[in-house]
Amino acid sequence: MLRFAATDLRREWRLALTQPCVSTTFVVIGCLTMLALLTGWLRTNSRIERLQTLAGENAQQQRFVESAFLERPSTDSAAAELAGELTPAEHDRRLSLQMSARSPDLMRYTEGLWRSMLPTTPLTGLSQGAGGEWPDHYYHAGPSTTQTLARTMRPNPLLTTMGAFDLTLVVGVVLPLAVIVLTYDVTAADRELGRWEFVRCHTSSIHRLIVARCLVRVGASSLLVIMLTALFVIVLPTGHWDSAMIRNFLIWSAWVSAYLGFWAALSILANSLKLSWAGAGLLLLLCWCIFVFAIPALLQCAVNWRIQMPRQAELTALEEDVRKQVEREADDVWADFLREHPQIEIDDEKPQQEVMLRDVALNKAARSEVEARVETYLQRFLHREDLLDRSQLLTPLLAWRTAADQSAGTSLRHFVEFARQTGDFHDEHAAYFESKSLAGQELSFLDIQGIPRFDDRQFYTQLDLSPLLLSAASLLMWTSVCGLLSWWCLRLGTIQ
Repeated sequence: MLRFAATDLRREWRLALTQPCVSTTFVVIGCLTMLALLTGWLRTNSRIERLQTLAGENAQQQRFVESAFLERPSTDSAAAELAGELTPAEHDRRLSLQMSARSPDLMRYTEGLWRSMLPTTPLTGLSQGAGGEWPDHYYHAGPSTTQTLARTMRPNPLLTTMGAFDLTLVVGVVLPLAVIVLTYDVTAADRELGRWEFVRCHTSSIHRLIVARCLVRVGASSLLVIMLTALFVIVLPTGHWDSAMIRNFLIWSAWVSAYLGFWAALSILANSLKLSWAGAGLLLLLCWCIFVFAIPALLQCAVNWRIQMPRQAELTALEEDVRKQVEREADDVWADFLREHPQIEIDDEKPQQEVMLRDVALNKAARSEVEARVETYLQRFLHREDLLDRSQLLTPLLAWRTAADQSAGTSLRHFVEFARQTGDFHDEHAAYFESKSLAGQELSFLDIQGIPRFDDRQFYTQLDLSPLLLSAASLLMWTSVCGLLSWWCLRLGTIQ
């Protein structure tokens, strides 16, 4: 690793500031960074408000159910009615829940009892990731798991390859252009203006001069982006800071530096060739088009051709097929259920009891099969994502986007995990009432208070090590290749 004297770096920094295009480019970088941060902050604040509304609805549903066990309406509910805060729809909903609250069988079929929510983090606004295609909350659709996990959001095909406007897009697409503007002529300008011999007399190594000039300008750009981002997320937080968030921000900062470091190495390579300033600029622009547009678009087409994106219609039809299969095997399912629960005694004088227990048995068998098929459905998304992860070695842009989405908690893996956990919670919620039905007892106030809740579940701190390691390997490989090629060109004496 090259070590440069502090005097060399200070000299190159002062020289860079004397050039108008350098100062202007830094201003543009700062403005675009702040614009992307502000856009992400507004988007995240809108999501926070939506999640707070959903949390309030969860609490309201709980209060409505609990009010059925009070001798008189609760003080809060009565005050709300007197103040006219309950709408007619909310009033009807409360009456409906009060009539169903004591029956575990009715509660099993009551929808809208909860909404699962994916919480935000201080880094959520840095990258939208898969947030444009996957929901951040799910609505309880009664006994149907697939209807609960239904995705109403549709991806925008124009944003599939490039992504939405956020800081990830700015760093991945726009900042490389800024790096090109800052570094494409660090040697060509001196040669064409006749200053090259003078510059060579005042440096001990041409390679050292090129690297110093590129690293100073790119390093300043990277530091500007990181400092503005740190200041923004600290002053305007959109979540709770903890050790995991600090770790994620450090990872994000390291990958910003590594990604821009690749473009710095590419600029060093272009400047190591005996090209005019126009030739070096065109070469860097060509590389930018290839790495940022051509390769990601081709990879997207190749992955879509090899692994078709699972469709929402498959999920909605899945449960219907399972229930038809279970109904055809109803007698076998019922016999297996009785063997599994030998304590159940059927009273011939209560035919309604057998009907209810058969319903529990069929729903339990169907839910178990649906759970396995939903897991297979979600695994198809992850399998496709694994293929994209392996493609990171073909372009540094995918490596950067993977690390940015992982750090912000907005990767496809986070949303798939959220859907999986929602499905598991749906089964847990249904099983809670089924156990009460098997016991043949009415629900009590304590039973209602013991209903499972999704509120405290959080997944945003999880990091997948495998895609991050592939991302680091991709950036290291491309940076090393450019560095070795530039060293080889200088050894051949392409610049005299």
